[in-house]
Amino acid sequence: MALSVFLFILKIIGIILLCILMLILVGLLLVLFTKFKYNVICGNDKDTYFNCNVSYLFGAVKAGGDYRNDEFYYSVRIFGKKIFGNEPDLKESSNKKSSVKTETAEKEVNKEEFKNTENEFVKKKENDNIKKDSGFEEKREEKRQKNIKEEIIFSEKTPSWQEKYSNIKYDHSGEDFTVRRIKISEITKNAEETENKADFDEKISDSTNNHDFDKLNENIDEHERDGTAYENKIGVKYFLNLPMDDKKVIIAGLYKLLKRFCKTVLPKSVLINAKAGTGNPAGTGLILALCGIIKGLFIEGLNISGDFDDITFLGNAEFSGRFTLGYLLYSAVCFIILKPVRKAIILFIKN
Repeated sequence: MALSVFLFILKIIGIILLCILMLILVGLLLVLFTKFKYNVICGNDKDTYFNCNVSYLFGAVKAGGDYRNDEFYYSVRIFGKKIFGNEPDLKESSNKKSSVKTETAEKEVNKEEFKNTENEFVKKKENDNIKKDSGFEEKREEKRQKNIKEEIIFSEKTPSWQEKYSNIKYDHSGEDFTVRRIKISEITKNAEETENKADFDEKISDSTNNHDFDKLNENIDEHERDGTAYENKIGVKYFLNLPMDDKKVIIAGLYKLLKRFCKTVLPKSVLINAKAGTGNPAGTGLILALCGIIKGLFIEGLNISGDFDDITFLGNAEFSGRFTLGYLLYSAVCFIILKPVRKAIILFIKN
């Protein structure tokens, strides 16, 4: 009886653990293979604006940002509830609108009062300017005469250049310096000799101070090796010293990784409407021709009209796409399992 009860309890615990594992597995599958959707709208046809919306897990997680009229708002919501962000709620926006209306009404009432006070202030200012102009010319002439007198007194006090440089002694011997031509090879040779001598003196002084001549020989041997010191270190020299076959494998893997990433993440639908002009009919025509080539090859939703008179660029654009994190993870794993890349990662972890 007790054994049957114990087995029954173990059975229930096993079923619970299996359900938990199944839930974790379903959660991982949802995270990896649910579509990650994004939508971007931008333009400057009326005002400069930018809007971006992102949704994930069938709309359970949403994030967005909006820039318009020199103001930026953003928010992150989970199941419709705002987690963080500065985007105003509907109640706050309605209260702001009502307050704005009352403020505009008060401003219109105060405008009339301000106009009356402004007219009185302008009249007073004009009368004051008339009084000031009469005495301004007299003060200006007095100031000019005063500056002229000060310049004359200053010029009389300053000594002449003969008095300044009368005490300087000159060499009247007339002897010239001897000039000798030196070859560039001699200069480089002397420079190399001095540098080598200085390095050798520093090494000898360090070794004599530490009384360790074996350490000096080890350091010199490391610098004299032909790249063997960098075999077990990950860096630029490590990849440069790889065999050509390994380099080809790494380059091909990087190309596949970038190709898969761009194919997955880049927007699936693009719509661009714009009006452009360079102020020169020839330049505008060239831009329209290039846009026509791009439309035929890459972007079908590219619609651009030309302005052959002025320099203008007005338009709007909309980009939307979707991708899964699982495919990006698969692409990264395919690159990591390559033999040269795997070997480099192992060396990096060991070091």
